[in-house]
Amino acid sequence: MAGVETTSTMPRENYHKHLRQSYIKFMAIWDLITPPSDNIYERVKQTQLDLNILNGIKTTCYLHGCPEVKKSGNLHLAWDFAQNLDHDRFKNMFRVSPFVFEFKVDRLLLKE
Repeated sequence: MAGVETTSTMPRENYHKHLRQSYIKFMAIWDLITPPSDNIYERVKQTQLDLNILNGIKTTCYLHGCPEVKKSGNLHLAWDFAQNLDHDRFKNMFRVSPFVFEFKVDRLLLKE
């Protein structure tokens, strides 16, 4: 059809595949720049290490580790998140901004 451009986009490369290919390239370059060892046991040990790393890349579900999430009572976390200016997490947890939360706590304390 005249005047109609079709663009074919390649699917994004899987991160596991990208990391595996990068490590294989690293192994090839490393073998080129380091002199081969005459000791067969060292070669076997290095090959086993490379195979373990490649297997680890293949079998790991999450290659990008997630930061640790604090878990304890919500009010205890509220003060930490409010002080660290982590307003998004605070809003997600309490459904109000830290300023509204502080205002309500002040109002409750004034009633006592």
